[in-house]
Amino acid sequence: MGTSGFIEIEAPTEDSERTGANVVRGMTEQLLVASVDTALMAQNVAIAAESEGLGICYIGGIRNNPQAISDLLHLPEHVYPVFGICLGYPAADPNVKPRLPVEAILKEDYYTDDSELVAAFDDAMQDYLQ
Repeated sequence: MGTSGFIEIEAPTEDSERTGANVVRGMTEQLLVASVDTALMAQNVAIAAESEGLGICYIGGIRNNPQAISDLLHLPEHVYPVFGICLGYPAADPNVKPRLPVEAILKEDYYTDDSELVAAFDDAMQDYLQ
């Protein structure tokens, strides 16, 4: 893969404060909105990149030490690392990583126990990682 970088998505909180609104910080909703917006933006970047022949790799391990990453990138207060994304032209065409089947993720009307599907996925992941 090639280079990596980050994109800052400014939380709606700062936009609201600029309009003079009374903002209460520390709400779960602010964290969720910023994280979901970041994931949606990154997914669109991934789709666009792949349509141009680029490979992508999300780096969730960034959350293992968020303060060190924040310090490294000089992130301002109220900006936090959600994940990294690497873009580049792949040197190889690796096997597709197994995923849980849609039936285990998408629920209609009620939650179902999909422990058998999860167990089969775990077996497939073990094979993949070998």
